[in-house]
Amino acid sequence: CDNAVLIGDAAHPMLPFTSQGVSAALEDAVILADRIHRARGDVSALAEQLRAFSVLRRPSVQRYMDRGQRILSSFLDPDAAFATPYVAGAVSELEESLSLSKGSLRALFRMLDHDGDGCIDRQEFRSMSSLLGEEVDLVRLFDEIDRDGSGTIEVDELVLALATPEVRASPAVRKVRLALSLHQLETFTRETRLRRMLELLSREAGGALQEADFSAALASEGIIASREEAATLFGDEEDRSPEALAGRADRAGGPAKPEPDPLFAETRVDRSVLGARAYNFRWAVQPPDVIPLTTADLDFPVCEAITAALREYLEPGYLSYGPAEGLPWFRETAAHHLSARFGIPTTAGQVMATNSAASGLYLAVKLVMDGPGCEAIIPDPVDFLLERSVVAAGGRVRRFPVQESRGWSFDPADIEALISPRTRLLSICNPHNPLGRVWRYEELEAMVGIALRHDLWILSDEVWSDIVYEPSRMTSIAALSPEAAARTLTVTGFSKNYGLAGLRLGILVAADEEQLKALVALSHANDTAYGVSTLSQVAGAAAYRSAGRWLERLVSHLQRQRDYAVDRLNGMHGVRCHAPEGTYVLFPDVSAHGLPAETLVERLQRDHRVALVPGSPRFFGPGAEGHLRISFATSRAVLAEGLDRLEAGLEPI
Repeated sequence: CDNAVLIGDAAHPMLPFTSQGVSAALEDAVILADRIHRARGDVSALAEQLRAFSVLRRPSVQRYMDRGQRILSSFLDPDAAFATPYVAGAVSELEESLSLSKGSLRALFRMLDHDGDGCIDRQEFRSMSSLLGEEVDLVRLFDEIDRDGSGTIEVDELVLALATPEVRASPAVRKVRLALSLHQLETFTRETRLRRMLELLSREAGGALQEADFSAALASEGIIASREEAATLFGDEEDRSPEALAGRADRAGGPAKPEPDPLFAETRVDRSVLGARAYNFRWAVQPPDVIPLTTADLDFPVCEAITAALREYLEPGYLSYGPAEGLPWFRETAAHHLSARFGIPTTAGQVMATNSAASGLYLAVKLVMDGPGCEAIIPDPVDFLLERSVVAAGGRVRRFPVQESRGWSFDPADIEALISPRTRLLSICNPHNPLGRVWRYEELEAMVGIALRHDLWILSDEVWSDIVYEPSRMTSIAALSPEAAARTLTVTGFSKNYGLAGLRLGILVAADEEQLKALVALSHANDTAYGVSTLSQVAGAAAYRSAGRWLERLVSHLQRQRDYAVDRLNGMHGVRCHAPEGTYVLFPDVSAHGLPAETLVERLQRDHRVALVPGSPRFFGPGAEGHLRISFATSRAVLAEGLDRLEAGLEPI
């Protein structure tokens, strides 16, 4: 219907586990009311606003539904660990029931997890003696908490142990609860460590603690005080005992700095392996002393669920041919994922597995450019693949400006002014590389309107669609309306989101099944001259089915990296940098230095040992001049080291 819409549980029946049903229904009602108001009584406008409402709400609600399903599966499987969202809620309720300060259980876990790998081994567990005393049998307590006998304690096991009813809890577990309640662990964790450090420094100094030692101790505990603040804490009080200093510093320092996600810590970046395997401007092609913040590729190992799926598939020992268009169950999984997560109206019959997302772009352009001299319209700046795929098909590109003065947006009139009788295609990148823009519904709607008026195909490169930061929301252009879907080819992949660049796997979504058959014929896959590894498709299906939580944690890590890097860059000499809404690349303006980007990049690598991508026309088009592109898909330590070198290289001589 064009004048009806479902909201609340009628539209998205969520499991009670999510605790989001009423909230989602209220959000539906408020957003729907706003959309109806925009229609102002126009029936055709109302239909468009209802479709816009559906596109806007689907991704948000889908996240609630996916999480509910994951939690449910954990309850139904007695051997499964509790799902992470449930553990977070359980920790909060458990703390309240035990009269603990909020966050104290996680503080306990962090205190014991010395190496930050997300679990506690027996050696680390020994530090519980500082909280419980030497009389507790820590070996027996460890075995009691380690329910699965793995030799390590995960956070859900700690929650389960402390949630044991009082009548069944062991004396040691009851003592843990009592100690947590009495000592207020959040304070204990930092203040006690700080006091012990100051006591050690004081003994080494013969009882006379130095201000420099005090400042270093503050920094080691995440209390980053200026020299003046440290002097005030150290010198304005007569009592300079370690106990008094630790108490003052803890009260003044506020909350401890957030702990890094152990999945994406410095220890997870194996520079020796990357130096042998990471090509394409990265570690393997750089001198050993160069930090490469270049090609957009993850520095972290892939999700364990993906490697486990590969091992399972290889176990029988068969590696047979696959179908030309892709394995049936891979295409089914991809169609379901793209439809549920992004609202792209697709079936398995419209999905083709391609030899990378780049290959999908080339195939799509070759199909719609019906002869030499045809034209395609692309943004300026934008990733070079959009231009090169057109040139490879014998066409030429015409560029519309994406301007900072318009909030990194465009004027639809600029696009229409480029259209000629030879124009066949409007090609976009969403989220945009290298600007990081996530296109708004209204911007995409304007593009669809232009394509409909001028009978153009739309090619949407959505390889970055999973890397989007709050509060931005990804909207696929094919999801806007049936008319948009009927003239859109969508390309996505697994390199940016799941770190599978080496498996060369992409997805091309055709407008219909007949168009997909034409794409397969064009690729020569039926002649076995083209095709995608079955192993790659196994990995891709596992990513969509089992790596959702890993991806969420990656995006959270990347958002922290983005905020840190943008702040650093805007503090550097002659640099202006906006915060991207998606992708994990930055595009700072360094034109104030007065050097061509290529020259500046060469100098930075030669003299300061940091490798970057220049904002040059050969990579991104004429509109990129005066910029650098920087990838931050690495650990905080690597990023900080690279930015330190960049800052040194940009200092005025």
